[in-house]
Amino acid sequence: MNHTERINYTARQSRNLTRRLVKEAVEIYLEKLAEDIAEGEWVDLPGIGKIRVSIESGSGAHGLRDHLRLHTRIRLGDKFKRMCYSRMLLNGHALEMISEEATNVSESYILLSMC
Repeated sequence: MNHTERINYTARQSRNLTRRLVKEAVEIYLEKLAEDIAEGEWVDLPGIGKIRVSIESGSGAHGLRDHLRLHTRIRLGDKFKRMCYSRMLLNGHALEMISEEATNVSESYILLSMC
């Protein structure tokens, strides 16, 4: 689903909301969210987890020049992790990864039990 499809979906969930109102509200929310993330503090993403962007020093190629780089940290919430595992397992994504990484049945069992 892309942004426009999510706006339309959200508008259909309530009789009182038009696509225009939903789009305006979501865009204002996302703009403020981006501003808060740019401040460098941990920011809650309801239903997903937390995100933080920070500036760190780094070196250029072969250490020729120092520069600053952005570093992004995401802490996914447990409920969101479980949803990802279950959806990816249903779609077969995780099973492909498990079969590539697991060399025996016991490793597959351990990886699946983490879900």
